[in-house]
Amino acid sequence: GLHLSSPAFDLPMAQTKYVLGIDGGTESIRCGVFTLCGEPIGFASTPYKTHFPKAGWAEQNPSDWWNGMGSAVRQVLKETN
Repeated sequence: GLHLSSPAFDLPMAQTKYVLGIDGGTESIRCGVFTLCGEPIGFASTPYKTHFPKAGWAEQNPSDWWNGMGSAVRQVLKETN
């Protein structure tokens, strides 16, 4: 679980406003939950594959990005709620 010292975290999440950041990189989708002051509350990530069909080529399936984002968002919300 999370060990937080933030006074904002002492309130139920429904009573406090948060920001959800999503970053899609070359190997994974990463999500972070932050207070409005920028204090990190929690993070999660979901990896996805890169395929190399021939020399000099790299391919990813956009469905993997979408599914990875959904998974990472669900995970970080579950961990921070």
